Amino acid sequence: MMLWFALAALTLVITLILIFPILRAKSAEPAPRIDYDLAVYRDQLAEIDREIGRGLLTEEQALAARAEVHRRMLAAEDAGSGVSRGPTAVAGRRLRLGAIVAIAVVVPVGALAVYGMLGSPNLPGEPFAWRVKHDPDFVAAAEAASLDGQLRSSPSAAGYKRLAERYFAARNYEQAAAADRRAVELGANDASSWSELGEAVVMSNGGTICASARPT
Repeated sequence: MMLWFALAALTLVITLILIFPILRAKSAEPAPRIDYDLAVYRDQLAEIDREIGRGLLTEEQALAARAEVHRRMLAAEDAGSGVSRGPTAVAGRRLRLGAIVAIAVVVPVGALAVYGMLGSPNLPGEPFAWRVKHDPDFVAAAEAASLDGQLRSSPSAAGYKRLAERYFAARNYEQAAAADRRAVELGANDASSWSELGEAVVMSNGGTICASARPT
């Protein structure tokens, strides 16, 4: 249950990470034309006040100029009132909404599909204590650790060959190769020992046959 909860939480986090840039894109859009126009008209009104102060305009001229600027501002506001409902803006919102819905659906469904193909959803859970006693890899690793301790005090070629077998069964190929080398050093200089050593070396190198896998 905890595993499914963790997977669901991870999927949710990934989905939000993918959706966030789309939501943020709306706020990053350039300001509409009306905002720029209104800023220009406000500057014109301020300039009229400055020209009055410098004596370049009379009160009558300033009044007429302000009226014209206010008229243009009202016209710009009327023209810009429908910008957000224009076809481009609507299409943009629909595109973002479609992308969000697609991500929200594709990510969870895709994750479940991949797990269904590559994972083991029907495999029952196995507690660690059970695996230590029954899982072949764990059992082989435990036997190798015990045998390694015994061989340190009383080494023998046969003992290190058994140790190499246990390490190989536990998929610890580097330790298996080391144990096979120790067995050869202690007298197990036969074709079988060299073959086991070569196999362990090859497996420890990911299946690549290197020079150390060949007998000297």
